[in-house]
Amino acid sequence: MKEKDVSDMKNTIEKKCRDRKINNLTMEEFLKLRPDMNKIYQNGIRYSFEKNFSPLTSINFNYFVKNLIVTTSYDGDLRLFHGDEKDLKFFFEKICEQKEKKKTDIDFYTYSTWSPYKPNILVTGNSRGDIEFGILTNKKTIHNLTSIKGVSPVVKILFNPNEEINQNILCVCYKDGIIELFKLSDSFSHIGMNEIENLSKIII
Repeated sequence: MKEKDVSDMKNTIEKKCRDRKINNLTMEEFLKLRPDMNKIYQNGIRYSFEKNFSPLTSINFNYFVKNLIVTTSYDGDLRLFHGDEKDLKFFFEKICEQKEKKKTDIDFYTYSTWSPYKPNILVTGNSRGDIEFGILTNKKTIHNLTSIKGVSPVVKILFNPNEEINQNILCVCYKDGIIELFKLSDSFSHIGMNEIENLSKIII
């Protein structure tokens, strides 16, 4: 925060306190004075990205490549975005199979997240309860590696955040309240040579 901004804000708040006869200013009272938060937190929000066509059901950052995002939404699709310091640009869309065949009753993607151990692997769940493991092979292709049949619409997919203990455990939460744990093979839970570099080349 710039010194001039600090001085201006200090003078403004002190004046408001004198006008309202406030001696001891709590954080709650401070926020009620409506300070200019843009001066306190410089450049707090700078990003924008091309919108999805319906409300999102999930949004997650890649763990290895900056500003690489996956989203799923109620229109049934999965989309990938990547950007620079100014904005995020859409570059890939995966459409549900039923939607591609123009069926009215579609199974849509409900959640997707990047693997924290394999840079270009996505795990995605749908409204039928299926969990798909896909690998981003180029800007136009996510190749399906394997899939698991679930029990009801997928609400959330979580990798074990503890890298020291059981990092190959995957948790899937379903709409009906059931939680399932899956043990991943080493090929899905350990980073290989040059995988980060290869993913960076794909999205350039």
